[in-house]
Amino acid sequence: MSRSMASISCRPFTIFTGTDNSNTGGNQDRPNVVGDWHVSDPSPDRWFNTAAFAKAAAGTYGNAGRNIIRGDGLKNFDFGLSRSFKITERQGLQFR
Repeated sequence: MSRSMASISCRPFTIFTGTDNSNTGGNQDRPNVVGDWHVSDPSPDRWFNTAAFAKAAAGTYGNAGRNIIRGDGLKNFDFGLSRSFKITERQGLQFR
């Protein structure tokens, strides 16, 4: 019998607009925060309130900070079983 477990805490991430409003050529401008981005019951479909972010005005940077949102943590558990059988003195069979 073998087992392993991995647990990773919530990783932060940054919201980007995907456009270049600041005219810097980076296409990684941040939006403006215009409301509360928290949701009371986060789910994979709705982890944060997208309506809380708005596109920044042309030629400006957004006011959203770096890594302001935390993603869901990860928990992974693996379990394995194996069984060995002797067929003859020199040969065996193993199921995994």
